[in-house]
Amino acid sequence: MNHRSNGKLPPAPKRASNNFLFLFDVDGTLIGPDYLRGRGDFSRFIKNKIIGNQAIFGLNTSRPRSEVKAVFDELGLNGPIIAESGAYFLRKPGSKINLSPQADGHLRQHIVAVIKEIAKDHGAVIMVTDNKKKLEDPSIPILILVTKSRHFSASVYVRHRGKISSYHTNKLFNQLSRLKVGNHWLIGKIADRGKITISNSRSNKFRATELLIKTWFPDKLAVMISDEEEPPVKTKKMVFCSVKNATKEYKKRCYYVARYPGFLGLKEIINKFI
Repeated sequence: MNHRSNGKLPPAPKRASNNFLFLFDVDGTLIGPDYLRGRGDFSRFIKNKIIGNQAIFGLNTSRPRSEVKAVFDELGLNGPIIAESGAYFLRKPGSKINLSPQADGHLRQHIVAVIKEIAKDHGAVIMVTDNKKKLEDPSIPILILVTKSRHFSASVYVRHRGKISSYHTNKLFNQLSRLKVGNHWLIGKIADRGKITISNSRSNKFRATELLIKTWFPDKLAVMISDEEEPPVKTKKMVFCSVKNATKEYKKRCYYVARYPGFLGLKEIINKFI
């Protein structure tokens, strides 16, 4: 087996095939350059595992549930969704949400207020919209776009005359980092994509996963499959696996790293457990 463990994360114990809860990240794990082909075959693979092994497949993502429902339905998943970096979780796409403790439902509003204060002297145009075509407008010198569909987190895009600007993205990121209060915000950036992500650090994916398991799946071990995470050092409820295109740091902390790219790698990981 292609193990990549740091010695601190627990190995996956031998269990019956129906005792695993598989949770996929979305961006870079189910969506991305390595995942343009094989989606239909992977959907059939998931269906067979659900029927033959009583396996449960869900999502654990930084996106809101409205943005991942199509992926959930297309792949034929049958498990829960943890959304907006663990701010809330739900049993199925249309189910009532369960809030994580201390989740901030007004985080996006707070972020917009802070950005307006930062940008008022720089001539930046601030938009709160899900229409990302605005990002391509060359007539706007500096555009800061905050997605509207998120409430417990925020995706912030920065453009300079319709083009990605690492300089302006880094500048806004540094200003936001200095202004955050204590550890209430968890701020990340992808400068070469002109994107900043903000979530409530107290409502992270792993705390939400533990709460979800306790609520609905007390006998399950969660298999977290992703391309980039910061796994907790100690956990008895989760084991972490990496797709081939994952970051080097994440691979070092994973129980298993896929040898094959895309959906072939996802099937490889699942087949190691069931």
